[in-house]
Amino acid sequence: RTINWTGVQDAVYFYIVSAYDSANNKNSTETRQITLDTTAPNGTLLTPLNNTYTNVTEQNLTVNASDVMGLKNVTLFVYNETSLVNETTREVSGTQVVIGIIYEFLYNGIFKWFYKIVDIANNYFTTGNYTITIDTVYPLISFGYGTSDSGVNVSRNWVYVNVTVNETNEANITFRLYNTTSLVNETIYTTAIRTINWTGLQDGIYYYNVTVVDKVNNKNSTETRTITLDTTFPLISFGF
Repeated sequence: RTINWTGVQDAVYFYIVSAYDSANNKNSTETRQITLDTTAPNGTLLTPLNNTYTNVTEQNLTVNASDVMGLKNVTLFVYNETSLVNETTREVSGTQVVIGIIYEFLYNGIFKWFYKIVDIANNYFTTGNYTITIDTVYPLISFGYGTSDSGVNVSRNWVYVNVTVNETNEANITFRLYNTTSLVNETIYTTAIRTINWTGLQDGIYYYNVTVVDKVNNKNSTETRTITLDTTFPLISFGF
């Protein structure tokens, strides 16, 4: 009264059982269907890309999910640096689907996100983690010790500038020096350099400011200060 077909490959199968008596009378069961699926699904995270820096708090976290026999659901997991902050499940169908779950990050920080993909046989696959950094705060910058006050007149041929910066995700800092007609020098640093000294300058009026930019393109600048360099002694002589 039993049979066990073994070594059967993954596929959709139908089975029926018929019984005959000695007079060749016959009766059969209904036809039943069974799907054999021993293979786990697969998936690839799409966007936003890994190691993304952004000031946009609402993000569509997308995955490309697939399974030979058919998908059941996908679950998005979002963690902050210490714990789980979101778990959202969406029902899906078919053998391949690109799906995104919109999640709004409620505060700044570094987050990791990934998907768990489940097929119709409850096999599952977990993608790797992608990291996203949310930064809505503009950097802070101000002139620091050693920088001359605006409007000074000094007898030297150099301009020294020092700044203080408060920014976690700094991308670069730019020091700019102008004379009365044009840009004299622009120096960009991608490290934590906070000073510059422009030397060998001719006498004249100069203007300078400093701009800091973070990795999501939030930026802030100092005010523009002026300085007059004057190394020329005055001329004097007796008259008639």
